[in-house]
Amino acid sequence: MFDKTVRTLVSAVTLAIACTACQQLVDGEASTLPSAPLPAQRPRDLPLDKVAPCQLLTPEQQRDFAINAPGRPETSPTFDNGPVCNYSSEVQSTGVSFTLVKNKGIDFFTKNNVNAELRDLDIRGFRAREMFTPLAPELWAFCTVVVDTAKDQVLHAMFSERGNTPRLTREQVCAKAKQGAEAAVTTLMAMR
Repeated sequence: MFDKTVRTLVSAVTLAIACTACQQLVDGEASTLPSAPLPAQRPRDLPLDKVAPCQLLTPEQQRDFAINAPGRPETSPTFDNGPVCNYSSEVQSTGVSFTLVKNKGIDFFTKNNVNAELRDLDIRGFRAREMFTPLAPELWAFCTVVVDTAKDQVLHAMFSERGNTPRLTREQVCAKAKQGAEAAVTTLMAMR
């Protein structure tokens, strides 16, 4: 049951973020949250072609998220069946997932293509964008960070709460999504 709920949540979240016909909420410039200036270019390319997403968190990084089970590999129907890895923490009722998007660059993730409030970030010197979709107060919170790793490729990192009662704020879930993106980029840089 828990696995089915997680898969349903990840699918719904990914569809909300990728939706091109959805309501446009806020772009990076109009957001009330401060944006970091985007780096002019990547410090280097980190192509995702031969990466397994379930190798993106080291055991130590998994402990930082209280992950207590191996990552579950899946595919993303939203991103051309790109590889996904879902990590869960039953202790904290949270999860972090990584999708390797190999056919869209960071410039796809704009107010015209996503149903989210956007904020530009710098993740280890790489251009990144935070995406937060406000939901009804009784729904679980989630936040996504996409990182520009190579031409027309992004690492899509999502952090979400899971449980019976919403309890995390936007700031908390987005800080954890950023932490997940930073951890994955650190691992990617070590692989290359």
